[in-house]
Amino acid sequence: MECAKCGKPAADEQCGSCLVKSVEKKARKALPKITGNSRILVINDGSCEGKVSEYLARKLITITEVSCSKLPKEGYDVVLHAHTADKKASDLLEFMLESRKTEPAQSLLGQLLRKEIAAYAKIKNIACDAEKSGQMVEKLEQRSKGSTHALARVSEEILGLGR
Repeated sequence: MECAKCGKPAADEQCGSCLVKSVEKKARKALPKITGNSRILVINDGSCEGKVSEYLARKLITITEVSCSKLPKEGYDVVLHAHTADKKASDLLEFMLESRKTEPAQSLLGQLLRKEIAAYAKIKNIACDAEKSGQMVEKLEQRSKGSTHALARVSEEILGLGR
């Protein structure tokens, strides 16, 4: 199989180099406005997404210190959660099917799928296990490629679950 972006041999849709660039570009784009005085907290619950979110925040935010915690805390200007496109899509489906609304959260991973995050973690040697969750969303994505990102965008608009 060839990389869809550069044409080099790849195990999946993208080679490792293109995947890393894509993940970091999407995370950089999702960064909120940060100044040198900003207090930043990254929620790292120990999941693969949490570890990658912390890694990306520390890599991309260089003008101020980045703190990490398993749970949200008061006193921070920006709190970054490890919510993925899969999570946003799942939240929308839960809202539509069960009338359950989730609290809005900022995330560097909001435009990324769990499988992209797991592949990125493997390339960057971030020790984590990619958990299996969101089976409904995964099945939908297999049947209709791009549906997870579409649901994530709708979730941002309808539920206010922005980046």
